[in-house]
Amino acid sequence: MESNFFEAIIPTTFGMFQKMQVLYLWKKKLSVDIPPFIGNLSQLYDSELSLNMFQGSIPPSIANCQNLQYLSHNKLRGTIPVEVLNLFSLSILLNLSHNSLSGSLPSEMGMLKNIEELDVSENHLSSDILSEIGECTSLEYIHLQKNSFNGTIPSSFASLEGLRYLDLSRNQLSGSIPDGMQNISVLEYLNVSFNMLEGEVLTNGVFGNATQIELNGNKNLCGGISHLHLPPCSIKGRKHAKQHKFKLITVIVCVVSFILILSFIITIYMMRKRNQKRSFDSPRIDQLAKVSYQELHVGTDGFSDRNMIES
Repeated sequence: MESNFFEAIIPTTFGMFQKMQVLYLWKKKLSVDIPPFIGNLSQLYDSELSLNMFQGSIPPSIANCQNLQYLSHNKLRGTIPVEVLNLFSLSILLNLSHNSLSGSLPSEMGMLKNIEELDVSENHLSSDILSEIGECTSLEYIHLQKNSFNGTIPSSFASLEGLRYLDLSRNQLSGSIPDGMQNISVLEYLNVSFNMLEGEVLTNGVFGNATQIELNGNKNLCGGISHLHLPPCSIKGRKHAKQHKFKLITVIVCVVSFILILSFIITIYMMRKRNQKRSFDSPRIDQLAKVSYQELHVGTDGFSDRNMIES
C-alpha cells in the first residue's frame, strides 16, 4: 500500500494480521502515533514505514517484531527505547534517521551483535557516543551525523574490523582522532567534518587518501598528508603530549618520594619517642644521691661485718 494518499490512522484491525510478514506503508501522509498493536505482528520481517509523519514515541510493543528493520524519515520524538535494541535478530539495518529523537544512545546498543548498518542521523541525540558501539562487531556502516553528540570519538571504533563507512559529521565532538582508526584496513569513507576536533591527523589507512576522508570545519586539526592542505603541526603541538606525559611522571615521582620521606621521618620520630620512654621508666645512675667514702666509712662503722647487707 505504499505511494498512495491514505491519511488519518492505521486501522486497529491490522493487529489481527499476526502472520503478516511484509508491510509497506511508506511515502504516505499518516500522521498519528505508531499504534501499539504493531507488536502483534510478530512475524513481520520486512517493513517499510518511512517517509510518513508518524508522531509520538516508539511503542515498547515493538520488541515483539523481532525482524523489524526500517523505521525512518518520520517525526518520532522521545528517546530510543531499549525494546528496539532487544531485536536481536536484526542483522541488516536499524534506521531511526530523520526523526526528532532526543537523549543519548542507550548503553544496551552493544547488544546488536549482528547488525550491519546503524543509522540514527539527523535527530536531536546528544551526550557521548557510546563505546559500546565497538561491541557491535558486524557493523559495516555507521551514520551518526547531524546530531548533538559531544565528547571524544570512542577508541573502541578501532575494534570494528569490518567497518567500511563512518559519518560523524556536524556534531560537537572534541579531542583527537583515535590512532587505532588508521588500522581499520577496509574503511573506505570517514567523515568527521564540522566538529571541534584537534591535534595531528594520521597518515596511514583511510587517512592516506584525501578522497576518502572529510575533515572540513575542524579548525584545530593539523598535519596529515599534503593533499588535505592542513596547516603543519607546530613543534610545540607535537611535543605537547610528550610534555604532558613527562609532567605526569614527574608529579607521580614527587608524590611517591614525599610519601617515602614522610614515612622515614615519622619512623625516626617514633623510635626516638620510644627510647625516651624507656629512659624515663628505668633510673639513671647520675640521678642517684652521691655519698663520699668518708661518709660510708663512718656510716658502716669502718665497714664492720655486722653492718653487711646479705643477699
